Amino acid sequence: MIFLRLLLPVLLLTTSCNHWSTENADKETYRILSEKEFAQFSTNSQFSIDTAYSKRKPEEIVQDEIMADRDRTDTLLIDLDKSLNLAIKNSRNYQQEKENLYLSALTLSDTRHGYKALISHEASSEHKSTDDNDTKSITSSNSLSLSKLFLSGASLSITLLNDLLTFHKGAGDRSATSTLSVSILKPLLRGAGKKIAGESLKQEERNVIYQIRTFSRYQKTFAVDVTSQYYRLVQRKQTIRNEYNNYLNLKKALARSEALAKDRLPEFQVDQTRQNLLRAESRYIVALEAYMKELERFKITLGIPISTKISLDEKSLDQLILKGMDPIEIKGPQVYTIALQNRMDMQNEIDKFDDAKRQIKIAKNDLKANIDIFANASLKSNGTTDWDSFSSRNWESGYGLKIKLPLDKLKERNNLRREHIDFERQIRSLSLKLDEIKRDLRQRIRRIEQSLTNYHIQKNSVNLAKRRVESATLLVLAGRAETRDLLDAQNALVVAQNALTRNAVDYNLAKLELLRDIGKLELKDGKIVETYSFKTLKERKELISPADFFKNKGL
Repeated sequence: MIFLRLLLPVLLLTTSCNHWSTENADKETYRILSEKEFAQFSTNSQFSIDTAYSKRKPEEIVQDEIMADRDRTDTLLIDLDKSLNLAIKNSRNYQQEKENLYLSALTLSDTRHGYKALISHEASSEHKSTDDNDTKSITSSNSLSLSKLFLSGASLSITLLNDLLTFHKGAGDRSATSTLSVSILKPLLRGAGKKIAGESLKQEERNVIYQIRTFSRYQKTFAVDVTSQYYRLVQRKQTIRNEYNNYLNLKKALARSEALAKDRLPEFQVDQTRQNLLRAESRYIVALEAYMKELERFKITLGIPISTKISLDEKSLDQLILKGMDPIEIKGPQVYTIALQNRMDMQNEIDKFDDAKRQIKIAKNDLKANIDIFANASLKSNGTTDWDSFSSRNWESGYGLKIKLPLDKLKERNNLRREHIDFERQIRSLSLKLDEIKRDLRQRIRRIEQSLTNYHIQKNSVNLAKRRVESATLLVLAGRAETRDLLDAQNALVVAQNALTRNAVDYNLAKLELLRDIGKLELKDGKIVETYSFKTLKERKELISPADFFKNKGL
């Protein structure tokens, strides 16, 4: 009866706590993340990995629902801010990064739990009988245990055990034993001390910080990527218009050429116009295909169905160009220093360098002998199944010393060598990260300067090409120029117009990427916030000769 009374509540608890366990896992995990985020950034954001399916039972979600969802044909008018918010809400990659962060905190919860006082219950019952059923026996056992692992490496165990044997052969017989035992174990060499025994907990605590930094870095990169795709799409729409306008202008030019060919224009010049018209038509079709391909890639990034119809608000590009492309002062050593101080991935790399050094100490400790001191005590009660009927006379205790000499430590020796190799790898990883950051920053700066220079070149080129088209048109009509001159002018105009928009986008995206790479870009409330301002220069740099360039670069 004791067995049934103890087992029934356990069975009921086991079958009814699934939902309760999930909610408590979330509560504890979010609390851990909140603590670590505040320790790292002194802020607390509203973090959740819940999706539209999270609160529903898995058996309720069928594949037809997923298929129907991806077949939606919504129509959306989106600007840059809405694009970012859609991506944050629906992006599969963004959701996975959030889940990676959650899982790191969940793992820490497991490790922390291992250092708490843990209670466990175990019950068993066995029935035996002979072939003729003349002899029967029933054995039942119940145990309730409490165990505690300390950061020092010590462990404590308390166990309450009840064994009951009922023996039947003719007249029944019965025996019962209850035991209360306590044992303590503390290592003195191998595995001793907080720095050694508590290493697993310390590493998991640090891993959550690493993942928080990784997610913070990912948020910035993700925001810049979405912004880049959005501006590239708007740029492609502008290219489509430029190519179509060029196609229409060439159709008019062809009509004029065919009219002039009756008495003033050679036929081969008309053919030149026809050929350029065919090229313009092909370029227009290619531009359309490139736009649709990029649009579908953008939908995947946003996490919305491919069948969704998107209309892009192009005001953001106009505002981008209206902001101007003024040159900015960028000092390489200064931005490098800012990057080292603020980049989350750099901080992770430095801390992992420290981790690798600690692991060598752990591996060295494993080579030491196992020397443990222990103590135990127990109380027994015979003839009754009640755990409160112990007699102080039925106790026994002991203490002692356990020694296990390191006679075979090949595995530990090899592990120490691996940790030394891992440490040297981490040295190379850290040095590589420093070089990559410096390289990336230099490339960003050069790209800003290049895009700015090209923008002003193309701006002048557009104005010049417009004048050339107007002049060439009049000269062709007057018979003082060839059709090829007009065709070259029109081609130069569309090329310059496309390049102007492209370089305006390149310049502003390069600035965003530079701000991201020095850790001065934030994503707040679904918007990009720049937390650093470069000094605007009055004039852009003049071109220098190759000799001066290589001399300045020390080449």
